[in-house]
Amino acid sequence: MARFVVLIEGNICAGKTTLVKYIQDHLDLFQEFLGPGEEVKTIVEFIDHSWLKLFYKDRKKYSSWFEKSCLIGRIGRHFVAKDHKGLVFFDRGILGGALTFCKNSFDEGFLRYDQWGEYLQMLRSGLDDLDRSQQDQWLEQLIVYLQVKDIDTLVRRSKVRNTEGEVIPAEYLQRINGLYEHFISNVDSIYREYGLNAPEVLNIDASVEFLNEEAYLKYIVDSIIQRIRGRIKNGNR
Repeated sequence: MARFVVLIEGNICAGKTTLVKYIQDHLDLFQEFLGPGEEVKTIVEFIDHSWLKLFYKDRKKYSSWFEKSCLIGRIGRHFVAKDHKGLVFFDRGILGGALTFCKNSFDEGFLRYDQWGEYLQMLRSGLDDLDRSQQDQWLEQLIVYLQVKDIDTLVRRSKVRNTEGEVIPAEYLQRINGLYEHFISNVDSIYREYGLNAPEVLNIDASVEFLNEEAYLKYIVDSIIQRIRGRIKNGNR
């Protein structure tokens, strides 16, 4: 089982992949939290780019299948965490993905009521299969929220990353931002609704262009380390 799980959340182009890569390149910073035979594991979110390309081509036709493929990947990473000894870092989680991106597809009418219901049932089944009575073995104890309030910043970054088949309108990023703000602001009640223990939240100003700002990346990681120390010191895993 995982000693500690950290989830990195944020909108498209908020900097999640950049932060996970920095952590991967500086695993030694987390050695104080590891026991014998334990290690730090980072897992970037898996997105099937064939589905992603179809999603952006015709959201009405492909949203349901695309969102389910993302959910299956997110559930799978928690099974990996449950089997791992040490610290685990994910970017984007089960509830975060569901209540931002998938919820937006439903709100915009790209998911039917029955498809939204099927998705939520799959999500709840995944949580039960992971075993909510043992959630300390696989559930995130800390969410690092990379907050970017300026949509123009996200639009500019999305053009730079140039993912095949991906053209992201500013209005879409704005809606996702609003859903993320609601998710983070109501994290305690949302987790309780799904029978889960709510994690602590660390808010980070991700409007800073930290791709090449190692000092800021180190500041973020130092902040994460302080939160992990505090949780462990208080007996919260």
